[in-house]
Amino acid sequence: MDSMSVSTMMDTTNGAASQSVQSPEAIKRLLKGSVGTVSSIRPGKKVDALITLADGGGLTVTIIGGAAAAQLDLILRSPVYEMLVADGNHHHGFTWDTTGVAAGTTFDFGLIWRWWWWVGSEYGCRIQLVNDSTYILGFEDRGVPPMYVDLIVQVVVHKGGPKLVILQPTANSDPGPITHEPMMPTVTCRAQLQNYNGGTVNFQWNLRVQWEGDDGRQFDDSFPGNNTATNSNVSSWTVNWNSRSIG
Repeated sequence: MDSMSVSTMMDTTNGAASQSVQSPEAIKRLLKGSVGTVSSIRPGKKVDALITLADGGGLTVTIIGGAAAAQLDLILRSPVYEMLVADGNHHHGFTWDTTGVAAGTTFDFGLIWRWWWWVGSEYGCRIQLVNDSTYILGFEDRGVPPMYVDLIVQVVVHKGGPKLVILQPTANSDPGPITHEPMMPTVTCRAQLQNYNGGTVNFQWNLRVQWEGDDGRQFDDSFPGNNTATNSNVSSWTVNWNSRSIG
């Protein structure tokens, strides 16, 4: 999916819309009792807003909409707790970013909502994937009814820097035997420069082969080669033995 429209989720009144605002009577029905003795509402979340940076890097968080009248504070629960912005649904355009994140780090975003003297965490989040680096998070505060438009947040992931990864051969791969003819096995090397979109990448290969026979014969030689790939595409190179083989 290359793009996704979220216009139906946005509030063009800068947070003044009332489609998800609940009356005190509705809140009383939700609490099923007197609100005078209740100061916190924490319903079970339907979906956590979790985004993992598998390759590290960073991300940019931008508030792009919100339809709730209550105060909705956008928070980060992990990897460290941080209040990103108070009353975020009335601060459309707010941006927060971070860089230098380690690979495998998971970010957990959430809400703290405040309505009169009640306070609670989000009912849940609807996550939409726009492309491989952009997410739209639609938060629902109380879930009565759940519309997931109370706060709308865009998260853009910035991947880590270029990383060379050897895909083949691996440490435990077996290229096969040298036959009696003799004939060397077909060995194909594959690699890619991940997180790179700068154009042509030149790969310089050098495969070293060591072998020792039962009769004491030894073989130790290197086989060079080169080829190219574009951006993060996989480079594939088959070893040319140059008639050097041993059986």
